[in-house]
Amino acid sequence: MTPSQTYVFLVLFCVVGNILGNDKLEISQIQCMAHRDCLESQQCVDMKCADPCPGACAHNSYCQVLNHMPFCACPPGFVGNPFTGCTRQLLHTQCLENDDCPSDRTCVKQKCEDPCHDVCSGNNTSCQVRNHIPYCTCKQGFFGDPLTACNLQLDTQCLENDDCPLDRTCVKQKCEDPCHNVCSGKNTSCQVRNHIPYCTCKQGFFGDPLTACKVQHSIELYWVSGINIDKNNTWMWATTGKPFTFTDWIDDQPDNWNGKEHCLMIYKKDLGHIWNDVNCFSIIHYICEYYD
Repeated sequence: MTPSQTYVFLVLFCVVGNILGNDKLEISQIQCMAHRDCLESQQCVDMKCADPCPGACAHNSYCQVLNHMPFCACPPGFVGNPFTGCTRQLLHTQCLENDDCPSDRTCVKQKCEDPCHDVCSGNNTSCQVRNHIPYCTCKQGFFGDPLTACNLQLDTQCLENDDCPLDRTCVKQKCEDPCHNVCSGKNTSCQVRNHIPYCTCKQGFFGDPLTACKVQHSIELYWVSGINIDKNNTWMWATTGKPFTFTDWIDDQPDNWNGKEHCLMIYKKDLGHIWNDVNCFSIIHYICEYYD
């Protein structure tokens, strides 16, 4: 036996002797004498194979064992010293996971992006995001599989006013008469033009159709072509565009009552005719100008 072999034998003899003399450690509990006796991901600690990572790295860092030795590093999106602590990298980084983004966005390559892009490919579909997850649904008035195609419901008449006739309005996917409970004034009637309801005085009445229309009695009312199109006191003839050179207003007129009287009418009183401004939607007689 060489001197070096004798030295190794004596060291091993002493170690084993100490183990056998220790009441707390039996020979069957010995797993290793050196690191190489353990897996590469373990170290020999107190003659047992253990993970060397616990306690080796600081906060927000991760540990990896290579050839029995622990190595610490900062995870993606973090910077710093893994032995003292890693911090989140804010430069050009909006997120590392979905919870870093608003609930209607998803974390994609450290950016908070809209997850609905090119998700719902079916016809007549829409996309909504709930808790970072995109969901495809059929648009209102359609049914089917939103991932392939959605079809118009059989009991659906319209989705917008243009789907209805001009005298109807789209209400809850039905073409309805928009005049219902619109004209609340007394002696008024409702007409629909291009889906929009308009209130007018009934024939033989005049006034504001939004409040009340009064009976004409024996007074004859006539439209003439006077207007104040700029909604101020400048009145002109609609046929020529020239301002008035003569007026015959009744007392305290024109008053532009309720801000809606922009047309000129005359009505017969005694032996003359008196001017008054009135709502342009009132239904009364009219006078035509004749050119020879």
